[in-house]
Amino acid sequence: MTILKPSDIAASSPVTRQEWNNLALSSENIYAFYQSPAWWEYSTKVTLKDYILRLHPGENPVIAQVCDNDGKLAGVSGVLVTDYVLHFKLKSRSLAHCNIPVAKLIGGPPLIGDDENLYVEFVKSILEAFPGCSAIHIPWVLTNSRSWKVLNTSEKLRRYAGVYVPDKDFAKHYSIVLNQTFEEYLHKFNKKIRYNLKRDIKVLTDLCNGQLSLVRIERAQDVKMFLDGAFTVSSRSWQNTLEPQMDNSPEECERYERFANQGVLRCYLLKCGETPCAFVRGFQFGDMFYYSRTGFDQDLSRFSPGRAVFYLMLEDLYAYRPPKRLNFQEGDYEHKRRFSTECVEKADVLLVRKNADIPSQLFLSAHKLLGWSISLAKRLLQKDTIVSEKITTEQ
Repeated sequence: MTILKPSDIAASSPVTRQEWNNLALSSENIYAFYQSPAWWEYSTKVTLKDYILRLHPGENPVIAQVCDNDGKLAGVSGVLVTDYVLHFKLKSRSLAHCNIPVAKLIGGPPLIGDDENLYVEFVKSILEAFPGCSAIHIPWVLTNSRSWKVLNTSEKLRRYAGVYVPDKDFAKHYSIVLNQTFEEYLHKFNKKIRYNLKRDIKVLTDLCNGQLSLVRIERAQDVKMFLDGAFTVSSRSWQNTLEPQMDNSPEECERYERFANQGVLRCYLLKCGETPCAFVRGFQFGDMFYYSRTGFDQDLSRFSPGRAVFYLMLEDLYAYRPPKRLNFQEGDYEHKRRFSTECVEKADVLLVRKNADIPSQLFLSAHKLLGWSISLAKRLLQKDTIVSEKITTEQ
């Protein structure tokens, strides 16, 4: 296994970068773009942090790479040595929590081929490379994915690590599969919702004196216009009260221009006349469109500019260079549930090394015992309820 610092990416050979990029393009991982060399090169140089790589002071991510017998790059993952917080909860009440040291694979399952042996070898290499970590933390594993199957069925993997899923209440991942026309997609909604969606566009258009326009940004020469507009809008959005959303510095413009030249930039700016009122930061990597970040002018919230920019963006995705899927990324929000056509469960997975330190083993055993006890109590309660209902019915 080779361990690289993010600063080493630019110096890696064109062949290695291409092999790395190909692994990302062919991966089933829903966050594959955020594991590509292009994103790593970007994200470690900016102050605005996305949830994929949200670092705390002193944290230093690295890139782990393994090659096959022919010397070709066969597996890649970002790795961050950090703590995994085990929460001891009863329903929504937090009883306690504890930390165990882990090697977290940044962006979910590793970029790796279909060979189970290679997957196992990658896990083994990570355990050997980070001996101070009690487990490997793999976030966001889709429960219908090949990674999930390998992690839960591979006997070879059990030789090196036990598989533990800390939270049995799986999160949900939403997406839109673009396998039809836009008009056909709209018919997933009832007539009233379709009318309201189109009415939102008309109301906002009337406000703009008929000069509402959606601008698609893919070219390097349009980057500054987009970032200036998105920066202005984000400063007026509710999200900006939490943390800065966009940056329009010369350095950021240069980074976005690099994305454009690599063919992955696909952003949108909604303009009312000449004034930006909403934006979407997006990337199209292979057949996937990443709905990465959005914002709208809070002063216009009663005119639904956020919904308008999404509707018009989606119409454009169907019409021009359509991807196969729109990835809503993280979060379980009403608008994602409403507009999605597919929902898949995903889970955090811990691969606990056989010789994990004693405190971690105790913490994990206690966490398992609590989960088992809660599950048993639920089953007994359900059984008592069924018996009670049967008795009541018979009486």
